[in-house]
Amino acid sequence: MKRKLIVALLCLASTNLISQVETSTITPQIKGSGGLSIDTAGNLYFGDFLSSGDLDGLPNSVWKLDVIQNLTEYSPGFIGASGNNFDSSGILYHSDIGSGAIYKIIGGVRTFVDQHRNITTCWTRF
Repeated sequence: MKRKLIVALLCLASTNLISQVETSTITPQIKGSGGLSIDTAGNLYFGDFLSSGDLDGLPNSVWKLDVIQNLTEYSPGFIGASGNNFDSSGILYHSDIGSGAIYKIIGGVRTFVDQHRNITTCWTRF
């Protein structure tokens, strides 16, 4: 009985500690993100597919969050910026569900990846 009481008290104490944790977002302007990838320098890249695009037809972007939490628009003009990943050479590929395309992004500049010739090669590298 004493053991059960100790376990119950520990559970209550840990619940109380957990309930005191506060959380916040570092990207309040982002309403829906897709695809999280980290480059070799530790920067986070993600698609912002709900802040202004998809539902209202306005373009949206791929964003970069650097290691000191500076948020910058990395590559704009997507219709449905969603999933992404880096290949073995460090090149970012990002899917756009709104246009049904995959783009290669270097330095923020995106290039369409040909569906018939290169798409299989791009995805099998990951």
